[in-house]
Amino acid sequence: ATPDELRALPPAALVSGAGELAARRPGQLSLAPVVDGYVLEDTLDAIAESGGHRDIPYLLGATADDIHADAKDNRTLVACAVDWSLLNLRLGRGPAYVYRFDRVPPGGHGAYGGAYHSAELWYLFGTWRRGWRAYTEADAALAERIADYWCSFVKTGDPNGEGLPAWAPCTGNAAVQALNVWK
Repeated sequence: ATPDELRALPPAALVSGAGELAARRPGQLSLAPVVDGYVLEDTLDAIAESGGHRDIPYLLGATADDIHADAKDNRTLVACAVDWSLLNLRLGRGPAYVYRFDRVPPGGHGAYGGAYHSAELWYLFGTWRRGWRAYTEADAALAERIADYWCSFVKTGDPNGEGLPAWAPCTGNAAVQALNVWK
């Protein structure tokens, strides 16, 4: 579609899942990229299965109570990250390090109870000190450990570093690194 054709459509048509110009299809995660035949020539699954993605180490994961990636089969984002790591293994590609952030921030209740979507970002970026929750010294230690893992990964492609609990590349569900105050 041309920019003019898209501008002529009512906004509802772009998000309804109807027609070939819809931004998403029924049952599809609403933030999934659109295969437009120009910028993105195929689905992400097809690109990955064919080995069309970069052969680099990956660090990926989600919170324990995160959103589900697929409304049809209720798969979690962590399960999808495990699948990604197994695909890389089958293709003989670089390792994928998968995490599941299990820490329920102190005082969790209501809509933001549990290890909610993005809860790990308070720890990763060290902004937990500015939050309203009653964080503890254990939270401070978890934040430091997470930052050390990410910094090691950025420097070397491997999250492991001096003084950190070992983190193995993901080879299945048992190889998912749990991030919590007691580990």
